[in-house]
Amino acid sequence: MTTAIGLIIIGDEILSGKRADKHLPKVIELLGERGMSLSWARFVGDDRQSIT
Repeated sequence: MTTAIGLIIIGDEILSGKRADKHLPKVIELLGERGMSLSWARFVGDDRQSIT
């Protein structure tokens, strides 16, 4: 059985381009070191309803 690994990155500053996301590349690197891969990533703004 394959485990789907996903990442949710939260922040309006990421979505607007004011700040570069550094989490996604690091997670991909760390997973790769463990022989795993990222199945999906979702970027969400600072909206409580969207986050939950």
